[in-house]
Amino acid sequence: MGLWWEWSKYNLPSGKTVDDVKNLVATNVYYGLPSLEYTDIAVAADVHGFKGSVVVAVVYLQVSGQEYWQVVSCAGDQADLNEVVGQLGILHNDYF
Repeated sequence: MGLWWEWSKYNLPSGKTVDDVKNLVATNVYYGLPSLEYTDIAVAADVHGFKGSVVVAVVYLQVSGQEYWQVVSCAGDQADLNEVVGQLGILHNDYF
């Protein structure tokens, strides 16, 4: 079993809410979890989905105003984890 996480500062685009961004992470077929072939994606306090034995979760923690910490974490079988970690960098870009 392995665990990985990474965080970065994220500024919400003008006119977007954190719920807008979470929904895009959950549904966008070019830059969201569906583009990485995650399934059973759900939006709650976080956005999470599954790929093989790996579960990934993305959470946004407000710093102030439109500035947030975006935390991406995942856990699962180490071999599967090694395969998906490199792909998760797509979520740290300001696509949304």
